[in-house]
Amino acid sequence: MSFNSKIGQKYFYPNGSPFNAAKDNVQYAKVKRDPIQVIAKLIRNQHSLFNKEIMHWKSARLEAEDVYYPRRVMLMDLYKEIALDPFIQGVIKNKRVLKISNKPFKLNNKDGSENKDLALLLQKGWFNKFVKLAMESRFYGYSLVYFWEMKVREFTDVKLVDRRHVMPQYSRWVKRDYDMPSAGFDYLERPFSDYMIGCGDPDDLGLLNPAAPLYVLKKHSWANWDEFEEIFGIPMRIAKIASQDPVVRREVEKWLESMGTAAYGIFPQDTELEIKENNRTDAFEVFDRKRKACNEELEILLLGNRSLTQDNGNYGKEKVTQEEQDEIVEDDKVFVANLVNEQLIPLLRINGYPLPEGVQFVWDESEWLNTSERLAVFEGVHRLGYKLNQEQVQKDLGVEITGEQERPASPFDFGGFGGAMEGKREGEKEGKGAEQPKNDYRSFHRDLMNEYFPKTDVR
Repeated sequence: MSFNSKIGQKYFYPNGSPFNAAKDNVQYAKVKRDPIQVIAKLIRNQHSLFNKEIMHWKSARLEAEDVYYPRRVMLMDLYKEIALDPFIQGVIKNKRVLKISNKPFKLNNKDGSENKDLALLLQKGWFNKFVKLAMESRFYGYSLVYFWEMKVREFTDVKLVDRRHVMPQYSRWVKRDYDMPSAGFDYLERPFSDYMIGCGDPDDLGLLNPAAPLYVLKKHSWANWDEFEEIFGIPMRIAKIASQDPVVRREVEKWLESMGTAAYGIFPQDTELEIKENNRTDAFEVFDRKRKACNEELEILLLGNRSLTQDNGNYGKEKVTQEEQDEIVEDDKVFVANLVNEQLIPLLRINGYPLPEGVQFVWDESEWLNTSERLAVFEGVHRLGYKLNQEQVQKDLGVEITGEQERPASPFDFGGFGGAMEGKREGEKEGKGAEQPKNDYRSFHRDLMNEYFPKTDVR
């Protein structure tokens, strides 16, 4: 073996071959992207940036629900604008998507036992992105996710196929957004089915479909409010001049226009300047109430309640609101879990992931409890008479347990006065001629105080 071969085997190719270098040093492995040439074939067009009105929403629905050639091009352009609304984006992302993508999970074997080694295969950035895209399909409608990047036989990234190029009713994706279905590719057939997963119902247009008219109405309120502010927000300036000379009038008009926000102006000597304020202070409520009403309707649509737009101040109402949100979160959990078990795990198995038959994706419910809730669970188990695992208590509560604390005897403990009384009563039952215990409350209270407070005189 030559000197260069020895150096290469020792420092660069530990397995003796350059073909195995990627297995030993993953960071130098080659990234494989777009294995079935989907992204390379797509011919993308510019999204429409024109203002959307109710008319555009109706036209988009008509196009998407066409019986013969349904398209979602106009609808996705509308959704892209709706997603820029801060309120809608905040509710979707913070209240729905992140509540699922940030939750812990685990993989169980066929017998129900947890397999932490297999769970490490999904604790990756691409899986978190996949869960987010799957959750977004509940708002945008059917979404096609493409596993387009691999490194050392492991996926490293996923990408959303542009929804304008997907025809779910025909299970096809097309190069151009308005191509005929016959010119497309069936993503349920190989090789596309080995790298693509469809999320949602093919006929579902998403929750943004009923949200579109509310968004348009709210946008009108903002625009009208802004126009009202420009017209009536600034006090009106009226200049009165004695001269009828058109030249002087044009000069004064020019000076009024050039004043802007300045606090001064130069006018002829006989000019009277009057500032007329707007006496109405509640005119803005017309636009504000309409905006709030749209937000309330949107929140009911997306969250099932009005927890953000109303201040209940009532524990009962807040509890009902939280229960409604929990039901929606539970439904989202079932949706994602079914998607992973029925489509993702088989796809990973096809691409070489060591996932045996019977492996089940489940949410780790124990990690969803906070510290106080876990403490309440431990206390409840202890009251039932079961022994607790000290290591688990230390891990879940984040405390170090060094031993049990000695508690002083109490008359209500079995080893205290109560225990002595019980023993005395048992002895009285067994012995002969023993004095029967008194049932008088005063006698019991006097004996109790004499036992623990001898110097106290109770009368």
